[in-house]
Amino acid sequence: MNVLHARPTSPRRRAGVLGRKGTVRARSGLLVTALGLSLALAVGARSAAAQDTPSGEPVAEPSAQQRQAAAEAYDRATAAYLSRDYVAAARWFETAHRMAPAAPALLQAVRAHQRAGDALRAANLALRLLAQYADDRQSVRVATPLVSAATRAYVRIDVSCAACTTELDGTLQEWPSFFVEADADHAIGAHFETGDAVPQTVRGAAGDTRAIAFDAPPAPEPEPAATGPRGWPTAALRRNTGGEVTEARDADAERPEDRARGGLPPAVFIASAGATLVAGGFLAWSGLDTAAGVPAYEANPTQEALDAGQRKELRTNVLIGVTAALGAVTGVLALLTDWGGRTDDAPDSPRVEAAVAPAPGGAVGVVRGRF
Repeated sequence: MNVLHARPTSPRRRAGVLGRKGTVRARSGLLVTALGLSLALAVGARSAAAQDTPSGEPVAEPSAQQRQAAAEAYDRATAAYLSRDYVAAARWFETAHRMAPAAPALLQAVRAHQRAGDALRAANLALRLLAQYADDRQSVRVATPLVSAATRAYVRIDVSCAACTTELDGTLQEWPSFFVEADADHAIGAHFETGDAVPQTVRGAAGDTRAIAFDAPPAPEPEPAATGPRGWPTAALRRNTGGEVTEARDADAERPEDRARGGLPPAVFIASAGATLVAGGFLAWSGLDTAAGVPAYEANPTQEALDAGQRKELRTNVLIGVTAALGAVTGVLALLTDWGGRTDDAPDSPRVEAAVAPAPGGAVGVVRGRF
């Protein structure tokens, strides 16, 4: 008969076995936590949707893409944790919780920060863990002693404000309650939709609690709209007429399309045309006067009559040149004039009248108008 004798186990071997069992137990705990997180994400992250934001508003349920991203971040965090890269693990656990808030991710972030030696960050996340997941027994069991120890070692800050974002020493905070180092000045700020509140400086000893309240600054008053001469807004008033968008403006205001065309006002052309008409009237009179002196010279061909006739011809030639130049300028202005402005029927439209009347020893030209 064979008798089996049990071999005694050496202390070194027992320690190795216990160490391996501890590692297996730790890995098993992470895997169970990962399965719990995956289950929570698969059912729509009901635990996250049941929580509220610091302002009291319900948390929006994460989308399918956010849940998938959270699961991938949690897998990376688990791998880093098992590789003892606790800093990277803490960062990825926090990313997973930010993508799809769930108690397992935040709980593992607390543990990773503990292993990394960042006691202050672990305490702040534990404080948030107690506030958000007070009904999760595992979270309460881990977070309660950390918060108790931090309350004795640090200064606790509780910020109260309506729909604001809290800032600590220039860094945004995801939760309005947090711990800070004792015996040091800390700048606490708050950002609102209407602007930034005046920052407050906090300093305290270990074990102190500071409650800080911020009020939203008043919204800036809107600037009054600019008005035209008749009280109408200078900006276009847009209205829908049968599906087409039209614009109504003050009649005295310059329209953008008028500025875009860049043409000359009709008054310039009208003034040039009036001057051409006057020059043409003088030319006609000068031509008639010159022609009328020819019979007198033929009847009495003296040197004085010849000189007078030559002066009349020179005057007529000059008037021909002036009238021709004014006519050419008027023709160019006709091409450059913006004819889309006001019509002559309007009471304030520009008007020009020109006339030539004979006078003793010559003629008189008259130009009058309103611009």
